[in-house]
Amino acid sequence: MTKRVWAAHFNAFIPLLVYPYLLLDVKYENEFVDKFKFEGNSYGIVSIDLATYYVNAKPRSPKWEAISIPKDKFRGIVRPLSYFIPELRKGW
Repeated sequence: MTKRVWAAHFNAFIPLLVYPYLLLDVKYENEFVDKFKFEGNSYGIVSIDLATYYVNAKPRSPKWEAISIPKDKFRGIVRPLSYFIPELRKGW
């Protein structure tokens, strides 16, 4: 099922793409507002709403109908997950 079909099923919610990054070095921790520890590992978490992703995406592979956002642009438009789910600010 495509992302758009899923979004149509859950139209009362904002569909998000969530990206957890394993932080292998503490020097990267300052780059993330939302950090989560799990089984001794630290993760930085960012997200982007589906509409913003589609507006900024470029074709990557027409054959596979794949799209992507260039790295520099992606870094500028992603948000902490707590931006979309403010309740998470209490428990991270």
